[in-house]
Amino acid sequence: LLYQSARISLTGVGRLPRLATPIPDLLHPSDHLPVSARLVLRSHWETVEDDARQWLACVSGTTSVRPLSGDALRDAFNFFDKDASGLVSLVQLEASMQTLRFPGLDSAMVRQALVRAGCAEREGERAAHLSDDQSWAMDLDQFVRVYTHGMQRSSSAASRQLEKAFAAFDPLGKGVLTRADMRAALHRMASAPLDEERVDETLAELSTGNRDGSISLRSFSSWMVRKYMSFLEDPSLVVDSMTKWPEEVYNQ
Repeated sequence: LLYQSARISLTGVGRLPRLATPIPDLLHPSDHLPVSARLVLRSHWETVEDDARQWLACVSGTTSVRPLSGDALRDAFNFFDKDASGLVSLVQLEASMQTLRFPGLDSAMVRQALVRAGCAEREGERAAHLSDDQSWAMDLDQFVRVYTHGMQRSSSAASRQLEKAFAAFDPLGKGVLTRADMRAALHRMASAPLDEERVDETLAELSTGNRDGSISLRSFSSWMVRKYMSFLEDPSLVVDSMTKWPEEVYNQ
């Protein structure tokens, strides 16, 4: 219930009884209350549609964004590329936007976002696709590039999410963390033993650019974006954290 997979929809939650006094008591011998919920497994196509909506949300920069993996971006592109030509035409873009019923966004805003991302400035055939209404088309590379540009914009919803994430490590609101602060926060939040060598590498990367070795919101955000972009380019960089657990912990 705390984390809903992109493949699962929460369709209902049962009501909890009202408590007049603290529990446990004679009526409720446990300090826990049962929670009932209804979950529905989404079809693959429903997931693809939601990925396409998330791409539009990122391009518009007006709503919260669920980060997309490289596979999800390809699926989202294929949603718009109805004829599997490798190009999304203006007609296909507008038709897909009508299907998704995405509020407050039209094809002109998408085209402007492509220009801001530098896609129209590139030489050769790709830039030519964006020249006029008749020949306008967007390829997968441009589709991903405008998405990553949107994720990096300071005004985007993703930026606000990064601020909230940094605040979780900075409960005192200092705005700057020492490596010791971050290490202590990581250990406090971890549900399993940490790989101290990897922690040292991460702290060094997080403080890059700060001479005093501190970790600021800016360096934290830059590191998070770099990591995310590298995962898009090479999904093999994502390592299952369980492979780092000591064998005796993993086997419990």
